[in-house]
Amino acid sequence: MEDIYEENGINDGTLLIENGTYTLSSSDYEDMEGAPDYVADGEYFSSQEEALSFIPGFLAGKYQGLKEKSALTVTYNRLVFDFSAENAVSSVVEYEVTPADYNEVTGNTYGNFDNMEDVYSLLNLKFTGTDGAGADDYKLVLLRYLFYANGSASDRTDAFYYANGQWQSTYLVSDSDYDATGNGQYLNFTGADDDKLAGYFNSFLADNITLQPHVGDVMHVVYYYFSGVASYQVMAMMYDGIRWQEITETETTEETVRFNKRNGEWIPDISTPYTLTAADY
Repeated sequence: MEDIYEENGINDGTLLIENGTYTLSSSDYEDMEGAPDYVADGEYFSSQEEALSFIPGFLAGKYQGLKEKSALTVTYNRLVFDFSAENAVSSVVEYEVTPADYNEVTGNTYGNFDNMEDVYSLLNLKFTGTDGAGADDYKLVLLRYLFYANGSASDRTDAFYYANGQWQSTYLVSDSDYDATGNGQYLNFTGADDDKLAGYFNSFLADNITLQPHVGDVMHVVYYYFSGVASYQVMAMMYDGIRWQEITETETTEETVRFNKRNGEWIPDISTPYTLTAADY
């Protein structure tokens, strides 16, 4: 695009592009001044907000000669899942909620939770601080607690996985799941299951009627694994619209935003954000 524009007046401000399109290249990500290292190294932005903070300056430098009211629709890569840690587990905490914990979080003496917001409030209070700061990334918490629903309280044990600054969506493999795969005796997987794990986990998640996944949703499956010693491990899975697939590398998706040149600046128009789908290719 640059060569064509230079031949048609981009440098003297005589060219008006009303509906131009541009896809960021590898070198463009390297040219994003002040951007974090992963922008150049991984060729993506971590969020739309981050993209909107750097692309206008890039356009201003690269296409400064375009006339006022020019418009460019820019395609860029946005991070969906950061696989750099490769399903790491830094620490495992097994914790049973106490009556004092329920009282502190809920403000009552019922001795249970009745909503997940209170559960996450406890996790932040006990393991990340009330503001979520200071948590260890890749911490895994096995939490036993009472949950009130449909007129009675039930005893639950759930897994909660902290990564990239927040608690991630997590599925804990159950005793019945192990049993369904022939691993019910010891309630763990072994090396003999390695090639089957992704298929097992897809089945577990697909059979869970409480999940209503959308394309791109990520679920961290927590399971017990024996290899000389037994330990909890995590496998990140992403829903592709048909099944849950194991994530084996950092995942990105293409998104587009229109930028309009006004008073010498490139202003993003995010009134109609769009994510490319398979049909677009």
